[in-house]
Amino acid sequence: MLSTMTMNTTTNPAIAQSDREMLDRYGDDAAQHAAARAAAFARDGRWLEHDLALRLLTAIEEMGERR
Repeated sequence: MLSTMTMNTTTNPAIAQSDREMLDRYGDDAAQHAAARAAAFARDGRWLEHDLALRLLTAIEEMGERR
């Protein structure tokens, strides 16, 4: 279980595809959009979606650093 939790976000194909799509769609604002979605999920108590949104946000930030 621990190995899946510490897995690099870009090794998950769905996350890697989603972060590229967010960057293509929102450009430099992609991280802001991902953070807003994560916050909305947290407000609604949707913790599984919140976790996924945080993983996506991390991947976007990592990808942005490599640009």
